[in-house]
Amino acid sequence: MVPPAPAEPNRWELKRPGNPLPGTAPATPSRSPAPVRQPPARALGHAHGQVRAPRNPFLVPGLVLAGLAFVLVVVLGVVFAVGVIGAAAPGALLGGQAADGEGPAASATEVVPALYDQTVTYDDGLQISVAAPESFSPSPQASGAGQPANIALTVTVYNGSANDFVPGTVTSVTSAGASGNPIVDPSNGMTGLPPAATVAPGATVSYVEAYSVADADDVVYVVTPAPAYLPARFTR
Repeated sequence: MVPPAPAEPNRWELKRPGNPLPGTAPATPSRSPAPVRQPPARALGHAHGQVRAPRNPFLVPGLVLAGLAFVLVVVLGVVFAVGVIGAAAPGALLGGQAADGEGPAASATEVVPALYDQTVTYDDGLQISVAAPESFSPSPQASGAGQPANIALTVTVYNGSANDFVPGTVTSVTSAGASGNPIVDPSNGMTGLPPAATVAPGATVSYVEAYSVADADDVVYVVTPAPAYLPARFTR
């Protein structure tokens, strides 16, 4: 009698959940962690119960005052700069000096001090000198000779610049603290006015002025050759 053949295992088996293939460990399905649900975002400023910091009541006025202070500082700085430049410009453009070096040094503030018979030289080369006052006897036709002493001064202008010099001369005389009177004496060629003719470069012009003064030994003569020049003050 032939023994029966051993039964063959089933090669295929329907795979169902909880029924794994033979010889395999039952698989434990992995589970994804449950999502954490976040509360919906709420727009700022609309959250219920949100505490808002109070607005500083001095913030805007403070900014306005700071802006005004800045503008004021800028304006004052500009005004100061303009004042400094304006004060420095006359000395740079119109300053002069005593050319022979024996008298006071030139001043660039208001006047150029010099002694009689010295020469004041301006930056552009124009030169002016005034001789020491001399006694003067006016003619009977003269006018203005009403003070104790009458003097005459000889003024010399040399145009050492490169351009024509157009005079715009202004003069004044003081003596013992009082103003001197210009003497007009046509008989002696004194009209009371300085020459107005243009002086060419390299040319020289001289003229005489007469004044009636309180003290012939104390005469201060101030002359401004033209509006563009500093005045020169001549003393003994």
